[in-house]
Amino acid sequence: MAAPTKGNTTNINPTPGANFYQFTHNQNTGSNGLVIVQLTMSNSVTPSTATYGGQSMVRLYTINRGGLSQRMAFYYLQNPPTGNNTLRINLAVVSGIQYLYTLGVLLIQEVLVHL
Repeated sequence: MAAPTKGNTTNINPTPGANFYQFTHNQNTGSNGLVIVQLTMSNSVTPSTATYGGQSMVRLYTINRGGLSQRMAFYYLQNPPTGNNTLRINLAVVSGIQYLYTLGVLLIQEVLVHL
């Protein structure tokens, strides 16, 4: 088995104007891929679902950091499609203006995942 390697990453700082945010991420080619998405947003927003290349991602973790007035979430997708694909985050607005402070995408190749 080959050692895990880091592939393409995308980092953005958007302010969505709707109940979703989407952008294109270029996925490296290779086997045993894993895409990880990390979100940090205001408490007025809750991520509801995420898709990559039209495939549903699994929400691994979400936490409301009340003292910081922020919410964090992580999603992942095993063996994602390669090339340019759309990553879409669907948001449920709890109240007020939507703020998605950071969104990071990380690809890791040659990963054996046991979740």
